[in-house]
Amino acid sequence: MNKTWYVISDEGYAEQVSYRSIYSFATDSISIDFLGAKRISTKIQAITDSTIKSDSLPLINYRLKNDTLQLRYARSAYDTIDLRLLPFIPKETKTSIKQVESTLLSHNWLYQYEGIKFDATFLNINFCPGIRYSQMQVYYGDKLDRTLQMPLWKVESYKKQLILIIENPMDNFYANVFFINELTTEGELKTSTWQYGNKYEIKFEKQTLIDSLELLKTHTNLLGTWSLQSASERKEPEIDPNDTTYIYLGHIPIWGTINMNTVIEESDLNEGKITYNFYPDSSYQLLKVNSIVCQGKWELQRNGRVVKLTTESNWSDEYQSDCNDFLINQLTDEVLSLEHSIPIYKNDSTVPNRYYELKMIKKMHNKTYE
Repeated sequence: MNKTWYVISDEGYAEQVSYRSIYSFATDSISIDFLGAKRISTKIQAITDSTIKSDSLPLINYRLKNDTLQLRYARSAYDTIDLRLLPFIPKETKTSIKQVESTLLSHNWLYQYEGIKFDATFLNINFCPGIRYSQMQVYYGDKLDRTLQMPLWKVESYKKQLILIIENPMDNFYANVFFINELTTEGELKTSTWQYGNKYEIKFEKQTLIDSLELLKTHTNLLGTWSLQSASERKEPEIDPNDTTYIYLGHIPIWGTINMNTVIEESDLNEGKITYNFYPDSSYQLLKVNSIVCQGKWELQRNGRVVKLTTESNWSDEYQSDCNDFLINQLTDEVLSLEHSIPIYKNDSTVPNRYYELKMIKKMHNKTYE
């Protein structure tokens, strides 16, 4: 047991911080390294064949079997940390932290596991010293789901093992600690990660990152008023209503007053009643004829392919649609082809994840106010 261990599963709350925690046990002490952050150490007061009492940590229950260590201790009166760990055996590479960082910053990256695809852009903008911002989109199958909220990144060296950490404060569901095995001559990053006790060999595949002038051109072309010309739904396979796997794909009841001018029905798309407005002050409006369905702030992502939409609340009892992020398929001075997940109103409820390919034509700019 007196060795270094890394977490492969958090059976409790499953916070990402658990997966970047490395435990080191000595005869009389315990150290926990929170990769990318702090390190704590404490003296062991007493140890039995199933418990460890220390100076500062709660009482730890442990079990060592077949080179797997299980730890369980209280995080609070209502929450318990329940971890499985394996011995930490570093894999030293000839690549330096600076080489990995430079490569990550120079490209856009795709990686995937369990049918989930991630499109990541690592930015050279500090969140705090040593930790930087990134931008990341999540795809299920080939459909854009959303942009993650404020993902952060850092490359760490722990006992000569290089580790890429991608921290998503608002999303605790995805793998966030990637042990770097190799940076290939082709520039691909080969890594290993663990999530819920499952090991994944993940390859980060580099994509061309558009230059700043092309990004500015895309941003400029988006400005203006876009009128819907055609809509084509990319339908999901038929789903058994008794299959609880898909419970969140059902109808969601609407609470509050419903203004039919501010919800989107399928007929509105078929009849071309939808307009998108994008303004230089980063505000946007999605209109149904002349009524505002949703509005807020828009931001073109660094990859030049995804537009992030933030919806502003109207702070009333009236139902308000959310505008999801969308993917640009084609953009010229006059034509915008995009993929957008749109809540469709039907029978006092909405059906989320109705995924449409929309073709828009630019019109004269005409801002609508409430």
